[in-house]
Amino acid sequence: YNIYGGLQDNGTLKGSSSNLWHDNQYKGKDWERIFGGDGMHVNVDDEDKLTYVGFQFGNSFRLSSAAPKKITPPTYVGEDLLRKNWNTPVMMSTHNKDILYFAGHKVYRSMNKGDDWTAISDDLTESENRGNVPFATATSLSESPLKFGLIWVGTDDGLVWVTDDGGATWSKRTDHFPGLSGKRWVSRLVASRFEELRAYATFDGHRNDDFASHVYMSTDAGESWKSIAANLPDDGPVRVIREDVKNPDLLFGGTEFAAFVSFDRGGH
Repeated sequence: YNIYGGLQDNGTLKGSSSNLWHDNQYKGKDWERIFGGDGMHVNVDDEDKLTYVGFQFGNSFRLSSAAPKKITPPTYVGEDLLRKNWNTPVMMSTHNKDILYFAGHKVYRSMNKGDDWTAISDDLTESENRGNVPFATATSLSESPLKFGLIWVGTDDGLVWVTDDGGATWSKRTDHFPGLSGKRWVSRLVASRFEELRAYATFDGHRNDDFASHVYMSTDAGESWKSIAANLPDDGPVRVIREDVKNPDLLFGGTEFAAFVSFDRGGH
């Protein structure tokens, strides 16, 4: 199978899972650079032979056999300039490959592969910062594989939001994270593939001189959260959490300095 990923300053790469990267350092036949800039999120539509890629500040493109087409949502007349994080979340729906989601300071949805966009939220941020980063923008976006319209969004000013009706109504799920002193950059939200109301959240506090591991699980759609940081070190902010695709108890976590695995859903 192929692996896709973004590299800072080195674009988006596509390569074989069987490739030994140290033998050719992605310059051989097994790896190819498919786009430029600071490579960001990648979504692949194998059926229609499309790849969605992007670079910094939400510059998103659809790649096909034709020329690349830019699909970043425009700022429509009468609206505030769309704010986009350096690493803007862009996601293809697991329920319909033609549907894309894009999160700036609002969440946008496209029903036709990025040709047209509709806002499905208001501004989900609170910060008045309008610098480079933080920028009062969304940093993480996750759609439940179990229920269409159940979407999670996290922001760089520490807010967590969820909607279960495709964006018609949004609920803030920010004030119930035990041990979290103040709002922190949401580094990842993950909607569980095993239980509809289960979700995972990680926070990166290094911008606030907080280097502890902040990892949480909710089993009630964010009404309450339980820390599952367990014995993770307190000197490397958490960047990402992932569920295994088959085993609900198997979790993977990535921090600033290392990768970790839990076989008991965050017990240790």
